[in-house]
Amino acid sequence: MQCRSRYAEGESQIALFRRINMKKKNTFKIKFFHQMKLKTKLLWVYGFLILVPLVMLSFFVFQTYSEGMKEQLIYSANQSFSQTYDFLDYKFSKVTDVLDQLSNNEEIRQMITGDMVNKDIKQQYWNMLSIRQTFQELENQEDVSRIRIYVDDNILYAEDQINMFGMGNIQEASWIRQMENGQKQVLGFADNPVLSFASRIKSIVDYRQTIGYMRVDIRKSNIENILKRADITEDSMTCLVNKDNEKIACSVNGSTPRVIIDPEESERKFIEEDDGFTEIAVNGRKMLMCQKYLYHSGWTMLTVIPYQTIMRDISSMQIRFFGIMLISSIFVFFMIYLTGRSITDRVERLMCHMKKVQKGETDVEIGEGGGDEIGALYQNFDFMIHKTNDLMNEKYELGKHVKNAELQALQSQINPHFLYNTLDMIKWYSYGKKTEEINEIVSQTAKFYKMTLNKGKSIVTIEDEIEHARAYLAIQNMRFENAVKAEFAVPENLLKCPIPKITLQPLIENAILHGIMEKDDPEGTITLTGSVLKDHVVLTLKDDGIGMDKNNADKILTREIQSKTGSGYGVRNIHERILILCGQGYGLVYKIKEGEGTTVEIHLKYTQ
Repeated sequence: MQCRSRYAEGESQIALFRRINMKKKNTFKIKFFHQMKLKTKLLWVYGFLILVPLVMLSFFVFQTYSEGMKEQLIYSANQSFSQTYDFLDYKFSKVTDVLDQLSNNEEIRQMITGDMVNKDIKQQYWNMLSIRQTFQELENQEDVSRIRIYVDDNILYAEDQINMFGMGNIQEASWIRQMENGQKQVLGFADNPVLSFASRIKSIVDYRQTIGYMRVDIRKSNIENILKRADITEDSMTCLVNKDNEKIACSVNGSTPRVIIDPEESERKFIEEDDGFTEIAVNGRKMLMCQKYLYHSGWTMLTVIPYQTIMRDISSMQIRFFGIMLISSIFVFFMIYLTGRSITDRVERLMCHMKKVQKGETDVEIGEGGGDEIGALYQNFDFMIHKTNDLMNEKYELGKHVKNAELQALQSQINPHFLYNTLDMIKWYSYGKKTEEINEIVSQTAKFYKMTLNKGKSIVTIEDEIEHARAYLAIQNMRFENAVKAEFAVPENLLKCPIPKITLQPLIENAILHGIMEKDDPEGTITLTGSVLKDHVVLTLKDDGIGMDKNNADKILTREIQSKTGSGYGVRNIHERILILCGQGYGLVYKIKEGEGTTVEIHLKYTQ
C-alpha cells in the first residue's frame, strides 16, 4: 500500500508538470526553432544577444569617431585659415599704411610739385637723394620689395628707373585708368613676381590735381609662403584671387579651381558671410572650401581641401576597426559555443542518469561535473543516490521503526521524478532564452537537495527547515509563474529549536497542489508563524486555498483514509516522526474553516 501510494503521488506530480510544460511549449513553439538542439539554441540566442549589440555599438562608436575626426580636421583647417588670413590682412594693412604715409607726405609732395621744374639742378638732386633715402629706410623695415614714385617727366630724376619714374611711361597702363575713380589700386598678375599697391599723389595747392603716383611692391613669394600655412594637408591649396576671379598668388604650383564669384556682390558676400568650410564640387570632385574677403587688398583668400583627404584617414581607421571587431566576434562566438556545449552536455548526461533511476537502477554514479551549479547538482545527485542506497540497506538490516520512518520520509522527498522534472523545466526555460532563470533553478535545486540530505542528519533546526522550504517554494514559483506568495514570521528565539527533517516541505507541497492550485484563480499565500505555549513550540502553517473537510484531515492522521493523490502518506509520516521525537501530545493538528483555506499546527517540544 505504501509503495502504491508513493507511486500514485509521483505519477500525479509528473502529470501536473507535463500539463504545465505543454502549455509553455505551445506558447513558445516555433517549428524551426523547436527542432533545434539545445546547444544550437543557446548558440543562436547568445550570439544574437551579444553579437548584435556589439555590432551596433561598434558602428555607433565608429560613426561617432569618424565624425569627430572630420570635425577635428575641419576645426584645424578653420584655425589655420583664420591665422593665415589675419596675418595676410596684417601684412597688407602695413603695406597700405606705408603707401598712405608716402602719398600724404607733404615734403615729398612739395618736392615733386610742378614749381620744382624751374628750380636748379642741385636742388632737384638733393630732392632725389632725400626721397630715395626715405624709400630705402621703409624698404629695409617693412616687407616691401620696392617703392616707386611716378612724377612729372620734366623733373630731373624722373628717369632714375630705380625708385623714380616719369608718368609718361604709364599713361596707357590699365591700372592707371582704373585709378581714375578711386584713390588706391591693388595690382597683381599671375606672371608677375611682385604684388603692388598704388595710390595717386595730390597737389598741395589743388587737391583735385594729380601730381604723381606712389606704388609699393611686395614679393609674391613671401605671400605664397604665408598662404602655405593654411594648407593642413598635402593635397590642399590656398590662393588669392581678385574680383575678376583671376589667380594672384597660390600656395602650390598649378591651376586653381575656379570659384565663380560675382564681382559686384563679392564684397558684400564676404563681409556678411563667414561660414567656415563648406562642401562644393569642382570638376566632379567633392571639396571643402573656405573663402574670405581681404579688406585692405580687395582680393579673396580661399582654401580648397579634397574631401578624399579627410576620408583617407577615416578609411584606414575603418579597416583596422572592422578587423578588430571581426576577431572579437569570432572569439565571442567561440566562447558562446563552448559555454553552451558545457551546459547542455552535462544536463543531458544528468538526464540520462535520471532515466536510469526512473527505471529502477539505483546503483548509478554520475561522477565529477565541475565547480559550478550543475557540478554541485552532480555531486548532490551522487550523494543522494548513495545516501538512498545506504538508507535502504539500513532499513532492511535494522528494521527499527524510527529508522524506517526516517527512510520513508527521505525516499518520499528525494524522489528522482522531482529532479527529473526540474531538469525538464530547465530545458523548457532554455527554449525561452531565460538564462538567468536557469541559473536560479539550478542554484535553488542544488540548495534544496543539499539541505534535504543534510549529511544524513534526521534532526535539524527550525531555521534549516525554513531555508529548505524557501528553496522548494522558489522552484515551485518558477514552475507556477510566481503564483504562490510566502510569509515566514517565526520569532528568532525559536529558530534553533529541533524539528524532524523534511517537515515543512511536504505540508507546503500539499497547500500548493491541493489547496491553491485547485482554486478558480490559482494564486494564493502561505504563511508560517511561531509561538510558545507552555512547553510546546507551535508552528502555524496557513494557506488560502480551497480548504478540506475536517473529518478527512483527522482520518488521514489516524490512517482511516487514504488521499487519492498519496499526499496523506507524507502528512502521516511527519506526524509519526514528531511523535517518535517528542512523544504523545505533539504532532500535527488541523484546524479547518470552510472557505478559508487550511491551517495546520505543528506542535514540537520546546528546548531553549
